[in-house]
Amino acid sequence: MVDQNKGDQGKQPVPLPCKTPGCHSTLNRMPAHLARAVIEYQSQYRPGYQLRSLCEGCGQTSNYAYDEVMSLISPEQRPKPLQHDHFWAYILIEFKTSLSSEQRTYLSDRVLVQRLYAEPDKSWYGLLKSTSPYAPSLKNDSYVKGRPWGNYEICQFVVENGNPTIIERPPVIARTSSYAIFVNSKNADNGSEELLCAHISCSNPSCPCIYSTITYEKFKKLAAPASATQQYYDTGTMPVVTLHCEVCGTSRIIDERAFNGLFRGDLSRFKK
Repeated sequence: MVDQNKGDQGKQPVPLPCKTPGCHSTLNRMPAHLARAVIEYQSQYRPGYQLRSLCEGCGQTSNYAYDEVMSLISPEQRPKPLQHDHFWAYILIEFKTSLSSEQRTYLSDRVLVQRLYAEPDKSWYGLLKSTSPYAPSLKNDSYVKGRPWGNYEICQFVVENGNPTIIERPPVIARTSSYAIFVNSKNADNGSEELLCAHISCSNPSCPCIYSTITYEKFKKLAAPASATQQYYDTGTMPVVTLHCEVCGTSRIIDERAFNGLFRGDLSRFKK
């Protein structure tokens, strides 16, 4: 198991209690926030999965369902769903690549949008509910317009006096700790399914964090030595990486399958 970043927002982890009657031990090696991540990870491939953990005090095994584990986590630290009319959209800033490159590349940040209504072509209008250093001209409650591009919602325009205007590119691109790089073919039509993100987002639906340091190449380097130590997480021989969000404290476990549908190529040749 490989850990990236720090979690829990400085709070002490809550250990799982042993469920054997008369045993008052706690499973200190498996705090509740990490147990939640294990069950969430396993449930993607094994519906109804329950975590089984051996107590070092009494030697008995206890089973833990997702709801049981969630009840041990304080409400402010639990992942929270977005409101039904809110969603994350991305603001794309194209940056230069070599003339020989077959791909367009974009630096991106995501913003929270409250959807007001959608057009038949799936474009949408909404109110901006978070700000972005990549679009400093936009403020909270700016009226914006966008549309889906592949699997992502792209925020393209700010609407003023009824007129959509392309979001202004800032003269200086801010350096941020949370960003995403998107790639698509120069030969693809804008709006095709070929827009691919190179990064993974926090598993907390209401958290804006993007794991900017984790690409497919970085994952392979981190996960390769971990293949023999997965019995504790019940992942067999599948190499995994554990991510801890510095924004909300949520943990996420990923394996190679987390990059299905994402960009897996070499980003080193791209320049901001």
